[in-house]
Amino acid sequence: MKITPTYIAELVNFYSNSEQPDWRFDPLGKDMRNLQVQGAAKIYNLLETYGIALLADEVGMGKTIQAL
Repeated sequence: MKITPTYIAELVNFYSNSEQPDWRFDPLGKDMRNLQVQGAAKIYNLLETYGIALLADEVGMGKTIQAL
């Protein structure tokens, strides 16, 4: 079963600031939360398909959040 970014965003609150607790995934959004939720869906689907995946990026891009 393929996991979508929208599904992951429903499970995980990718917004750490209480000023916007009702954040929703925007497929056209380019902010960090949208990119993290897209990356989390992608890495999950790669793991399901191939049994292995590599999560790598620059420091501070949210790898820990995606892995969780």
